[in-house]
Amino acid sequence: MLIEIVCDKFIEHGKPREPITFHPGLNIILGSETGSNSIGKSTFLMIIDFVFGGTDYIAKLKDVQSKVGEHRICFAFKFQSGIYYFSRSSVNYKEVFVCDRDYNVKDSVPWSMDKYTSFLQKEYELNLPGLTFRNAIGRFSRIKDAFIDERHPIQQVQREKESSGIEALLKLVELYSDIEKKASLAKEAKNKYEAFTSAQKYKYIPSASKQSECKKNSSIIEELTKQLDELEKQYSDSLCGMAEIQAKLISDTKQELSKFRRQYSRLTSELDAMREDQNLNSSKFKGNFDGLIHFFPNVNLKRIEDIEQFHENVTNILKDEFQKTEDQILNTQKLFKFEIDSREEMLRLLGVKANVPRVIFEKYSTIKNKITKLQEAND
Repeated sequence: MLIEIVCDKFIEHGKPREPITFHPGLNIILGSETGSNSIGKSTFLMIIDFVFGGTDYIAKLKDVQSKVGEHRICFAFKFQSGIYYFSRSSVNYKEVFVCDRDYNVKDSVPWSMDKYTSFLQKEYELNLPGLTFRNAIGRFSRIKDAFIDERHPIQQVQREKESSGIEALLKLVELYSDIEKKASLAKEAKNKYEAFTSAQKYKYIPSASKQSECKKNSSIIEELTKQLDELEKQYSDSLCGMAEIQAKLISDTKQELSKFRRQYSRLTSELDAMREDQNLNSSKFKGNFDGLIHFFPNVNLKRIEDIEQFHENVTNILKDEFQKTEDQILNTQKLFKFEIDSREEMLRLLGVKANVPRVIFEKYSTIKNKITKLQEAND
């Protein structure tokens, strides 16, 4: 139990008063003989709540914090395991320091509020399933400036659900375990239902919301089924009994095969054109200059030969570039050929005949997919 509270800001006749002590049983805080109603009774009750891990003393009594300033509340508990001394500051109020009997801090590392309230919960033997220490005691404090609603006596905070207060009481008298599993199942069912309805709302799950929509879907399913039957009759060897996912795979594979074949054919055309250009020969630039000398005896033959040599050098450079480009094209063609062969092999293993166009498999897959979604919506 709490046995005392000490603070140097508690003043009596102009001096810090002695520790305020508590005894087993009922402890009463009385007013003064003069009948004054502003002597700090409510403030002291808030300090008691502060000692038990509350925060309203700091959060709601702003005038006290501004007028008194930073101060330290010291307090002691007596349990079967011994007497424990603590202190808590009005500034760093989310920490609790362990002290000696003179309230000198023993350990420079403070306890967190979770550790402190867990300690009190253990010593007060309130280790009940699903119940925290503050939830066990917080709703039974009714102090001025705190939340008070006499019409809802077990409500801890404003707008708290009544079910939460009832659950807390059941936990306190150790009756909650009987309904805990059912409450958990009910909560899980509610979450599933909300997730399901939200998925329907945002069209993540197809659903027919009205009977008329369900009938319309059934009519569409009937029409699509007829189209499916006609396709299967026309291409019975390839489509009969084929699953939607298989038809989709075949359609995609045929599309990829067509793409790689076009790319392979384009590279072949580029290679043929380049080889045509590569037939440039240095002989085209060479000729017999005898006739030229006959008509122009003073021509600079050396200059003309230099130009011819330049042409030959350019031709050699172009031949090297042609060779590099040809090698690159041939290597790329090998990659495309590998992709073409792998898709042809896949189609062969799937038993697809070459004369069935890709669009047939795509149409078949699309129809089956529509039927599945409409049926799921109706279900």
